Amino acid sequence: SEIANVRSCAHEPVVKAMEQETTYSWCRGCDLSSAFALLQTIVATRPLDSGGWVKMANVLAIGAATRDGLIVAEVAISIAMRMFRCASGVDASYMNWDADLRDFLRGHRDWEMDIVPTAATLRGIERRSLRQAGGIYNAVRAALTPANADGTHIRCLISEENLRYLVGTVMNCPGPPPEP
Repeated sequence: SEIANVRSCAHEPVVKAMEQETTYSWCRGCDLSSAFALLQTIVATRPLDSGGWVKMANVLAIGAATRDGLIVAEVAISIAMRMFRCASGVDASYMNWDADLRDFLRGHRDWEMDIVPTAATLRGIERRSLRQAGGIYNAVRAALTPANADGTHIRCLISEENLRYLVGTVMNCPGPPPEP
């Protein structure tokens, strides 16, 4: 029969890439740099999607070159929680730290910032990170502006109009519930 003569595709590059273990579900077989570049495009294309911002927060936290670099990661996780709450009405601060925020936590601990993995911690980060529209604007621009190999930056991947819309949406969505 003809089916017996069909050769395996296991040697094909696409199949090999799909079989590789990966840390980045959106970029199979990618290193951190390639995964981050693709994630920037994904988030810039769908800035109201909370899932992209969770991934962005994790990647930014583990890639933070300075303690201050964690601020952008904190804005990213705060945007994720705010967008989720705005879309569903559900408090997103009860994320699973082991599954959803493992790299976010690791990035903070790498810089000797001992944060306690609780819902109250996330709500505090959200309150602190999303107080001022200008700070959100600057953090999103930093997260979504790729750098060349020489460290110079090229233009931001999100349009000015969409960036302002995102910031306005974040500022107008309900904040975290009050602490007990």
